[in-house]
Amino acid sequence: MSNLFGRLFNIARANVQQAFGNLLDRAEDRLDDWEERVFGEESEDGSGDQRRREDHSRARTEQSRPHPSGYPRQVVEDLGLFDLTPPSSLSEVKRARNREMKQFHSDRFVNDPAKFQTSKEIMQIYNAAFDRLRRFYESRSG
Repeated sequence: MSNLFGRLFNIARANVQQAFGNLLDRAEDRLDDWEERVFGEESEDGSGDQRRREDHSRARTEQSRPHPSGYPRQVVEDLGLFDLTPPSSLSEVKRARNREMKQFHSDRFVNDPAKFQTSKEIMQIYNAAFDRLRRFYESRSG
């Protein structure tokens, strides 16, 4: 069950990162500013604001660094979405995608509108991840 939650979390995280990009960072910065005004959490010397900016900068830098495996972080995240790790071949990715399509394809949920909509969103995430992985593997092969 925890594996299912982990995979759903990876799907959600990939979807949020893809859809919103830096929008979340800007919103978080604005929320920090608002909290400072409302709750007065800013220290007198301004070090709290500087610390938060450094934390955000560190997080952005960490996200842009390659994964320790040598693969780009996006590729590693997309492989994780399919419950794979590097090095994985494109054929393994295709098999994993087909497995997920069988499980989440929207045609299975035609009679339940909520599940139908959710499955469509999940399939969009899987398809986007698969397309990125396919382009990555094709660019490496030549």
